[in-house]
Amino acid sequence: MASSNSSNSIGMTQLGELKPDDLRGKTIFIRCDFNVPLRSTPKGLYRVADDTRIRRFLDLTFRKIHELTDGDCRIIIGSHLGRPHKTKDQTGWDGIFNIQFISSHFDTLIRRIYGDTYTIFPPETIDSHMQHSLDIVSHKRLPPGGIKFLPNLRYLLDPKNTDLYRIEFIAKLADVADVYINCAFGCSHRITKSIKLLPQLMRQEGKLVVSGVLLYEEIYRLGKFAGKILSQPKKTMVVTGGAKISDKIEILKQFVSTGVKSILIGGKMANAFLLAQQQKELLQPFQKDTLPAKLQSQVEATNNELLHEINLAEKIIELAEANKVNLHLPEDYKVVTDYQSTS
Repeated sequence: MASSNSSNSIGMTQLGELKPDDLRGKTIFIRCDFNVPLRSTPKGLYRVADDTRIRRFLDLTFRKIHELTDGDCRIIIGSHLGRPHKTKDQTGWDGIFNIQFISSHFDTLIRRIYGDTYTIFPPETIDSHMQHSLDIVSHKRLPPGGIKFLPNLRYLLDPKNTDLYRIEFIAKLADVADVYINCAFGCSHRITKSIKLLPQLMRQEGKLVVSGVLLYEEIYRLGKFAGKILSQPKKTMVVTGGAKISDKIEILKQFVSTGVKSILIGGKMANAFLLAQQQKELLQPFQKDTLPAKLQSQVEATNNELLHEINLAEKIIELAEANKVNLHLPEDYKVVTDYQSTS
């Protein structure tokens, strides 16, 4: 079996280092990031609008698994899709948040490559007991070459006891799976049960935990990029965007502390920086009732989140001033009614 203490350049065991015996006959859990855009159809169903992530997974990680096993393994795929936990009405969860539409498209793609070597077992419809989806695996009803899709991992909740339910499900998944493969680069910075707790439990049981091909490549490239930044910080310009500063606060702090030349800030998070700049000049922190009217929400939690983002942004601004890093904020905006609009 491959050692969990890898000797490669980033200190992480990767799929490419494994031998056939590490995977043949095993049950493999793969944490994917199939959070892909869907489009609605006239019949009220959804279809995958962009399958780039799925194809890259098949081209890189899955191809390597097939080379090592020739289909002699059982696979469980887990992914999140959208943010159903932000929607209180669970009746709509089997629409835009349903992994069924992902597994159906996956089935079409994999048959084109491997024919009938693999059999897709779609996820169950949403219920309050996600562990039912593992019964087919734990009761040995998943045949070699079987690929079982779990329901949306963000369904992992029980309104009465959320954390306990998640931990119980992950513990059962850790017991069922023999190997853990992380292919979800875009989620790996998050402390979620499927990203952190599951591999921890499996390591404790002496099971194999590895990175997928794409995750390893991304981290390897980031390592080389970080080396160049550290050696020549004043030749580095960083462009960042997105909605939340809280998701990027640590990496922003590192860029600023390293003393890069400039950071260009765009996206929705620019609002928080602009307000932080104003807050700093006025020497008076914003309150919920003093936020700009167009940014105020009727949901108190949303207002509190914005206030938190403003305070984080102010800390970054102060740190940038201390380290002589130029922060560039938008001077103007283009506003559209939807993402598809070009007017």
